[in-house]
Order: sequence, then C-alpha cells, then structure tokens
Amino acid sequence: MKKRIAIFISGRGSNMEAIVREARNGILRDVCEIVLVFSNRPDAAGLEIARKAGITTACIPSKGKKREVFDREILDLLEPLQVDLIVLAGYMRLLSPV
Repeated sequence: MKKRIAIFISGRGSNMEAIVREARNGILRDVCEIVLVFSNRPDAAGLEIARKAGITTACIPSKGKKREVFDREILDLLEPLQVDLIVLAGYMRLLSPV
C-alpha cells in the first residue's frame, strides 16, 4: 500500500518538484502518493507548480500566530487526509510537538 504524503514548502518548491517527479515516474512511484502540498506562505511559487501538476494545495499563513496554534490548524487540515508522512521540502519553520 502506498504511503500518503504531504509536502511542506515555503518558497519556489524545487525540492517538491523533484519529489513529485520521482513519485510519478521514478523510484518513489510504487511507494508513495502525494496527497497535499502545504505552505505557510500564500506567495510561495511552489503552490502554483503543485496546482499545475494536479496536486491539492493548501496554505495557512503563520504570521502573527503562536506556533502551537498554527501547528494545531495544520493538524486539523491533515487529519482527514490520512497522511502517513510529512516531508519538509524547504519548509522554513520549526514544528512543535503538537
């Protein structure tokens, strides 16, 4: 059974692009499915790249939020997607133990 992964980005998404390419046609093809690309920055160019690739995207701006509150919002987003693994691909924030 393929692992369901969410990729977290904060910018251009070049690392995310490489993961998407391998998940579709390369060494990751048989082991994972990308169910979400997430960013804390609405202007992250990688979100548009993911959309064009047909991948669901989401953005929750982190500015002005306490880390635990922000991380709880992310968990609320991820839980219905049944994500097995979060890949931090150029994601520029620390995660709390929430």
